[in-house]
Amino acid sequence: MSNASINEYRHEKAPPDLIERLHSMIGIRRGEHGINEFRELLRRRLRENRNLALSLSLCMGCGACLTVCSAYLATRNIKNSPLGRIALARSLMRGSVNENLINEAYTYF
Repeated sequence: MSNASINEYRHEKAPPDLIERLHSMIGIRRGEHGINEFRELLRRRLRENRNLALSLSLCMGCGACLTVCSAYLATRNIKNSPLGRIALARSLMRGSVNENLINEAYTYF
């Protein structure tokens, strides 16, 4: 793979039928009501999962993980790294959930 193709690598959101199956498995409906359910599900998971809470709070955002992260090294996309995913998770947990943030979550998690 050339450097040009590495830098042009683009993730894609899962197909709608797969997303619908995921939503039905975790009990989320479509639309604005579904976004609220998604937000509450994430907050509940954070309260119930001590390791998740620790991971989100301990990351200093220094980027040291980037030098050994194969996903980041292959794509050179900060969102496709531990640092980017933690930043995304923190945004979701703060309650700033919207359609764009959910699309990023489906793309990068």
